[in-house]
Amino acid sequence: MKLLFITTLLIAFNIHAQIELEDCAIAGDHFGSQTSIPSSIPNECHQLLKNAKTTYNFHKSPDQLVSVIGSKNLLLTTLYKEDENKKLLIQKRHITSGENSKLTEILAVKTNQFDQKTYVLNQDKNNFSLYSYFYNSGGNNVPARKLISTEIFNATNFVIDNNAEEIYVI
Repeated sequence: MKLLFITTLLIAFNIHAQIELEDCAIAGDHFGSQTSIPSSIPNECHQLLKNAKTTYNFHKSPDQLVSVIGSKNLLLTTLYKEDENKKLLIQKRHITSGENSKLTEILAVKTNQFDQKTYVLNQDKNNFSLYSYFYNSGGNNVPARKLISTEIFNATNFVIDNNAEEIYVI
């Protein structure tokens, strides 16, 4: 009987100890912050983000060497390299989030291997914006470029046309 009680207690503790995507988003709010207790993103968030990928919030570069997943205020970038057998190996993985990143609610993501950037369609309440981040940057970094316009209100996705050097917001 005592063993059953201890086992039940351990299982209950384990259920409450598991981290959820919302916990990751809260950590992302304070990621790299100097105004509050500096926070890091738990490693478990990488897998949670991978599990949360959908049609719009996941994109892999045409050469398959960069993948990005965006959810809530978290942008997970994974850079791959090929070994001698053409097998893809993870070279670097990082999360972009925090106050400086300006990310609040990621709606869609795209990679662009021509300028080595990730593009993110973001919504902050009723404000829609398009941000770009360099592949190699992670953390609480400001966007490399940003487009904030009332003309992209209620946007849901976008397409990058490198030939015309244009971005079409849908």
